[in-house]
Amino acid sequence: SPGLPSYSGFHLRSLVVCAEMGAAEFVHEDMLATAEKELTRTLSRQYSVVQLDSFPEAVRGVPLSARLQTLKPFLGISHENDPALIDAVLLWRERAPEQALALLDEIPVDHPQRLEAHHLAINIAQMHDMYDIIDSNVEAILAQSSGDPHALFVKALYSAADDNMECYDKTAGKLRRVSPKTHAVLDRVKNDVVLAWGGRSFPPLTPEELPKTWSPKDLAIVLFGCPVNPDHTPTPSLRDRLQATLKLASKFPNAIVIASGGAVGSEYTESEFIRDWLVSRNVDRARIVLDVLARDTLGNAMFIADWLREKKTGTVLLVTSTYHVPRSQLNLQGALEARGVNVSILAVGAGNSGFDTEPELAGRLQLEQKASYRDTARARGYFDHLDF
Repeated sequence: SPGLPSYSGFHLRSLVVCAEMGAAEFVHEDMLATAEKELTRTLSRQYSVVQLDSFPEAVRGVPLSARLQTLKPFLGISHENDPALIDAVLLWRERAPEQALALLDEIPVDHPQRLEAHHLAINIAQMHDMYDIIDSNVEAILAQSSGDPHALFVKALYSAADDNMECYDKTAGKLRRVSPKTHAVLDRVKNDVVLAWGGRSFPPLTPEELPKTWSPKDLAIVLFGCPVNPDHTPTPSLRDRLQATLKLASKFPNAIVIASGGAVGSEYTESEFIRDWLVSRNVDRARIVLDVLARDTLGNAMFIADWLREKKTGTVLLVTSTYHVPRSQLNLQGALEARGVNVSILAVGAGNSGFDTEPELAGRLQLEQKASYRDTARARGYFDHLDF
């Protein structure tokens, strides 16, 4: 099929697996060969240094950097080969969402990729919590295709996040009729987020509150990074996480420490900063595993899940800021589930430094809870419209 290069890796894998399981009569031999070739290219790209073989120095006056273009998870892969959308994807990866969305707005209404531009705009806006833009693009899609599962899923997802259950029930009902499987994922995401933020789960334990008898043999302490100050000093949130990790690394001297975080906010990777800080305080460098390519919380979770799957470690002690614990745990649980990895997770909250007043902390908690819906769906593979 000429359209194969635009398929997601998931669809290509499904085609290959279908043939390998004895359903070859449903798959044309030439199509299978094309799918296998494209799958190999797609998967090698996912784990290569750069997503594209090359990219321009700048788009619309915004310089592009290998640092931001190569972080994981990769963004907009399904649109890499689309001349109408690739510049918006590159700007998105460069953390320039306003410029990316402005470029998409310029695509004419009668352009064949206009609907695709709305789907991409939803994803860009989701990643940057631009709720009005999410809503307007969802409605634009539904005006043309009232049963579009991507648009229905996103509308229902944010209705649940806003506790607008009347809209949720109505939209989820439409989604159930269009795609029962997608509706089941939506329902699971909603329930998981509610449980993660419920009174039995949040707030989490502090390092000091860990049971004294808790001492697993195969333990990995995983620290979710956050940006470093431009002068190479820790932000208040990162300082909290570092101090908590140091206490736990001392309490569990045989545990591996996974430091996750790429160079998102500066040229200095979060994970390398974490390693250097811990080593300067007598944590053995050999105990520390680095992930230097994580773009965000899901990127942290993906690397950690891949490492746990390879090393077969059975217990994780997750360390992050207290306000960030539910979203981090949901991301990690989703990434582990997607890889078929069964691990026991205990989360530790390192405090809420950086939010000095109750209104500031309340605002951050509200943002984290709403973002938990988005990230839980992403971790389970429901984000790009091709996932639907």
